[in-house]
Amino acid sequence: MQNKTPRQLGPLYARPGFLLWRAHHIAVSIFSDECREFGITAPQHAVLSVVQQVAGTDQAGVSRMAGLDRFTTALVLSNLIKRGLIVREKGSRDRRRYCLQISPLGLELMDRMQSCAVHAQKRLTSAFTLRERRVFFALLKRMVTVLNDDARAPIDEAALPLTRNQLRRVMKVIQPRLSSSRRVRRIAPDGKQAAVPIRQATAALRYGLDADPSSPQ
Repeated sequence: MQNKTPRQLGPLYARPGFLLWRAHHIAVSIFSDECREFGITAPQHAVLSVVQQVAGTDQAGVSRMAGLDRFTTALVLSNLIKRGLIVREKGSRDRRRYCLQISPLGLELMDRMQSCAVHAQKRLTSAFTLRERRVFFALLKRMVTVLNDDARAPIDEAALPLTRNQLRRVMKVIQPRLSSSRRVRRIAPDGKQAAVPIRQATAALRYGLDADPSSPQ
């Protein structure tokens, strides 16, 4: 493994932006190589993952959760719908809204891609020891979280589904204050539906879950 920085590229390799740009290209190349038999790009896989986890979301929701701009989201969805991997239907309550569902063909594809995607992740982090991987992931997560609002297409926390543990803790804090008419439907990553007030849940998450989100901090 070559780890020596080329002399002529020294100044570039001192710029974190350039290194992240190179790392992105390497990640995309590895993913494309490992998953080439499926003809799925990394953005397409991200969109399929979002629609699989949050069934019934719409195009705007996919954009907010995947961190993709509207044009890219529309283009990716159009291709996936044409391939029959995602189904778009008019909403039952709002006929002006189109809901997205992953198709049986899409589910089958995601299942077949699982091992290749995992192998791509392992290959991408093969330059690190196990301890270094944990530190690397922690720093990356901190970076994309702290600087989320600086992105051209920031991820909207309120649009993200809650895990079952998060849901349980949030509801314990805010349930006594809410009437059933103020709840909305949310779908957790495991596919289980639950009544969750989006704004209150988001506030509770940001204030630490164990605190009263309506009380002064």
